[in-house]
Amino acid sequence: NQQPWQDVPGNNTLQMPVQIFANSPIGSYRYRLIAAEAGNIDAASCRIYSTPIEIIVHANPIALIHNYGPVCKGTPVSLSASGGTSYEWTGPNGFTAQGDSIVIPAPMPGNYMVTVSNDAGCHASTNTNVILLPTPNIKSANNAYSICEMDSVQLLVNGGYRYKWIPASGLSND
Repeated sequence: NQQPWQDVPGNNTLQMPVQIFANSPIGSYRYRLIAAEAGNIDAASCRIYSTPIEIIVHANPIALIHNYGPVCKGTPVSLSASGGTSYEWTGPNGFTAQGDSIVIPAPMPGNYMVTVSNDAGCHASTNTNVILLPTPNIKSANNAYSICEMDSVQLLVNGGYRYKWIPASGLSND
């Protein structure tokens, strides 16, 4: 989308201020410099034009991140990102990685950030918080039981939320 020639508002110097493009819509913009001796700028026959300069404003990528956590402490966590062509990750304790999908073998809890780049070299960043669930500390009321044949015993534990006894054979409820 090429725009027609435009005047740069208030600019009559040899340097074009960069902030002109800070909020420009995506597209192609053409500029050129008109030069003349003092007082002759309005006389068409007394001025010269520079070679055109084209400024192309590219779209920034839209960085998206997916966190496959939370996970238990000591369990790998997977993170993935999309929206660009290259991906740079940073995280706690100097963590760095590259790629759209990563697996962190022993994650640290905290903020992980990905910077997404597109083919035009534009960047966008987003982040996610990796949460590590605590490992329960199981406490048994008694670690050894002595019973007679055909008797039963109730096994009691605490320190978790859900339980699964193994092996399940011989138990009325695993």
